[in-house]
Amino acid sequence: MSRRGNSEGSIYQRQDGRWVSAIDLGYRDGKRYRKSIYCGFRGMPISVPN
Repeated sequence: MSRRGNSEGSIYQRQDGRWVSAIDLGYRDGKRYRKSIYCGFRGMPISVPN
């Protein structure tokens, strides 16, 4: 499996079975700022809200 590039985000499965899509949006006040979306299954279309 290949790695994702910078700013491409990540997709992983939580222990409770839900899938998570997370994307880095940079840094704010020295801390990493991320948005995450939870899905019931991996094939669900994923988009990050503004």
